[in-house]
Amino acid sequence: MLSTEWLSAFAPVGVFQREGLWAACGAGVFFQKSPLLWLVTADHVIDSVGPQAVSVLVNQAPGKPVTAVDVGGTLDRHGFTWVRDKTNDLAAAPMPVSPDFQLKAVTPDVCLPLAEVLPSMPCFFVGCPYGLRGFDPQRAAPSSSTA
Repeated sequence: MLSTEWLSAFAPVGVFQREGLWAACGAGVFFQKSPLLWLVTADHVIDSVGPQAVSVLVNQAPGKPVTAVDVGGTLDRHGFTWVRDKTNDLAAAPMPVSPDFQLKAVTPDVCLPLAEVLPSMPCFFVGCPYGLRGFDPQRAAPSSSTA
């Protein structure tokens, strides 16, 4: 089972719909590669909503509500864009940060090089199937399962 600490590195990725409602359409992972914090998600998620519409739910300090960070709009306002790899279905963008955000990030030192991955290794799937973003509306968390 993934620890709560690891799950804090993942967040629902989605879009605002009519009347200010927010809907999950995927999940992303926060990746720290100094000097930037990156949001990494599947490229098909970006295709499904459009690069400027992407936002991510993050937990804030205890007692504060979950908040949606307008990643796509922030990138657009500052002249940045998503780094996209259609072949591997990956997309990454610099993540806006705030001292109020309660999130963790994966770092390169905990990653396994692709050449060392074996077919028999256990793995986890983390995502927001059918737009579900976890079971606690007070916490932004995707669902996870083992394979």
